Amino acid sequence: MKAENIYVEINDSVSEVVEKIINSQSETVILIIPENAKISESILNFRLIKREALTANKKLFISSDAEEVLLMAKESAIKIAEMSQLSRPKVKNKILIGDIKPPKRAKATLSTQPKETIFDGFKTELKKRVKEKESDISDIEQKDKRFFTDYFDQERFNKIEISEKEIRRERPKRIKIRMGKFGRIVLGAILTLFIITFVFIYFLAKAEINIVSNKFLWEEQMPVLATEGLVEVDEANFKIPLTAFEFSRTISETFLATEIKNIESKAKGIIRIYNAYSSNPQTLVATTRFMTTDGKIFRLINQIVVPGAKVEDGKIIPSYIDAEVIADKAGESYNIGPTKFTIPGFQGTPRYEKFYGESLKPMTGGYIGQTKIVGQSDIENAKKKILDIAGISLIEELKAKISPTDILLEDAKELILSNVTTSPKLGEKADEFQINAKVILRALIFKEEYIKQIFVNLATKENLQFKNKELFNCYFNYGIPRIDFDRKLLSFPVSAKLIFRDKVNTDEFKNQLSGKNIKELEGFFKYYNNIEKININIWPKFLKFMPLNEKRIKITLDE
Repeated sequence: MKAENIYVEINDSVSEVVEKIINSQSETVILIIPENAKISESILNFRLIKREALTANKKLFISSDAEEVLLMAKESAIKIAEMSQLSRPKVKNKILIGDIKPPKRAKATLSTQPKETIFDGFKTELKKRVKEKESDISDIEQKDKRFFTDYFDQERFNKIEISEKEIRRERPKRIKIRMGKFGRIVLGAILTLFIITFVFIYFLAKAEINIVSNKFLWEEQMPVLATEGLVEVDEANFKIPLTAFEFSRTISETFLATEIKNIESKAKGIIRIYNAYSSNPQTLVATTRFMTTDGKIFRLINQIVVPGAKVEDGKIIPSYIDAEVIADKAGESYNIGPTKFTIPGFQGTPRYEKFYGESLKPMTGGYIGQTKIVGQSDIENAKKKILDIAGISLIEELKAKISPTDILLEDAKELILSNVTTSPKLGEKADEFQINAKVILRALIFKEEYIKQIFVNLATKENLQFKNKELFNCYFNYGIPRIDFDRKLLSFPVSAKLIFRDKVNTDEFKNQLSGKNIKELEGFFKYYNNIEKININIWPKFLKFMPLNEKRIKITLDE
């Protein structure tokens, strides 16, 4: 393998020299180092060069007329190619590496006798060692070598060629530019401005391209039937599945009585009727009289049966039953407190003493005159308020059960009021009354995706070109429905508007837009027949081209 000369420039760094060595096509390289070369500033540079040469499997030699270079090479155990000791090979019309000889330096002397340098001592020692090893050239790779000639015998060295052009090449003349402090400030400002501009354009500038694709409109109106018994969409008959919901809530609210009326009302209450007579039950018919100790009469409202008494250890333990009674006459005088009652109908018989009653709470409601009562209008207004109160919570419960794509038409829900009771009752004297009721919400719901499926299928059948398009948007308007909550059926007209568009794959050109100006972008996109137009937004506004960083370019479609 031929050796290759590598000329080291004065300002070459270590990394540049290493790169030249690694890029060399030859296994053997000779570094020709000039005086005052940058790499000769430190012996560490030579050790680094040697390490990288060994890593790259290169045989390294150094040639230089600078003593400090040769000394550092020797200290770094790098072999020296001493050209003056090599004989010129005899090859016709060729200039070989042996012809290269560094120019002699004019050495300053202080006396007529030349002063021996440290390097001369090294050379003497090395020459002596070369002569000792000439007999064993074949083992030279395993020995400590110092000269280039140690690696090659004369015959092998004559075969190492180097072109005359390389030896005679002229090094470019360096033009030194001198500038003052002001010039350095201006140059620094220009470089800073350039760096800031580049960073701004690359990292901060951004652009958005909105692509507007070609659109195609299709409209139609058809009736649709939704039924709970359907499992899937029947496209041919325009039928879709329906879901029925039912929720209930029990409400108890108090309202003010507002109706005023002249009334004669009788007091009412509950008495407890005892049987201490026998173990046999006793039937008492409605209107049976019960009399207080002061002679006021109250009558049973409904027929009752007083259970028989219990007999334990020969003793009778009375049994009892609670029953509602009403005063025999109207008026507040019958609004009495808890008291004892006898049954006048049993007077003169053994039962008179053994059947009796007592009230645990006062009798109330007895009144004659003008007063507030629970009126029909009061009850009707209370029912409406209960529906409103319960309806809000029931509808919220329904919304929590359905998805955003479910459609609930305004007329496809109903609120039902059942099991309504009031206390006091209708027509009775009261300043306020309580109403209890059960409120039921029924709703019929369908999914809009079923409607979309029906009309997309109809559109593609009517216009075959829509099969190669994609649905961009759709709008549906629902007419007044016909509803059967019991059969769970919902029929309604639908006005459909579908918008199809050409397919556009933004990935195919998203990496081709960076750096293009607006005119180039318009020319780029005009060749896409599926694109109607593009809208370009670049920030900052003064930039007339796309950011250099493609990650700062956002591409949207029909937004």
